[in-house]
Amino acid sequence: MKVQGLFFEKVDGVYVIKKSTEKIVQPVEPLAISGVVTDTDGAPLPGVTVLVKGTSLGSATDTEGKFKLSLPSQENVVLVFSFVGMQTKEVPYKRRIRNKSDPANRRN
Repeated sequence: MKVQGLFFEKVDGVYVIKKSTEKIVQPVEPLAISGVVTDTDGAPLPGVTVLVKGTSLGSATDTEGKFKLSLPSQENVVLVFSFVGMQTKEVPYKRRIRNKSDPANRRN
């Protein structure tokens, strides 16, 4: 029996109620972030470092300027973009919900 952090066990014929030391862990839905990094003319930038501010989580853009990150769900995520010869830029992540019925969001 486990109720609100308590459990019992039988010790020498006597039931003893104890406080549980187990932590209840709620499953966390991972946060998937993806995007494309381009220059001011819209050309993709390969090799841009994309980091989650305050962590060591990150990735680099591929040859098409695309990146993908997966991290534990959290509030106030800030992405840090850096590239040799360019100014580092911090961008607050704003969660977007994809509408799967929208043709622009369908994957072939």
